[in-house]
Amino acid sequence: MSGEKKSSQQLDEWDSYLDKSDEKVGLTGAPNSVLRYFELTETQLRSFSAEECGEAAALLDCFAFKIQKYRNRLASQIFWCDQKLKRELAPIMARVTAYSYDERRGIALMQS
Repeated sequence: MSGEKKSSQQLDEWDSYLDKSDEKVGLTGAPNSVLRYFELTETQLRSFSAEECGEAAALLDCFAFKIQKYRNRLASQIFWCDQKLKRELAPIMARVTAYSYDERRGIALMQS
């Protein structure tokens, strides 16, 4: 394993790649003006004009997109880690006899 990068280094590289893709799309930072819409009462929202509602909807939609992007990023990291574990544990799991995949994986983790 001397020639291989450590998992933490590989995950940092993956994070850096995702950061660069976020910057390309323009998804860095979160709008502070969104927070005011979460604090409004129903009465205040009803007083908005059609144009104000449209602006608020567009702003909230952008915020929702950023949240989804962040969620996708975390899911990508989890997937990457899971695949890395599978590759590392495959030789050990081949020797383990257990009923389920989760049991074999747990035993392989304890043996590694």
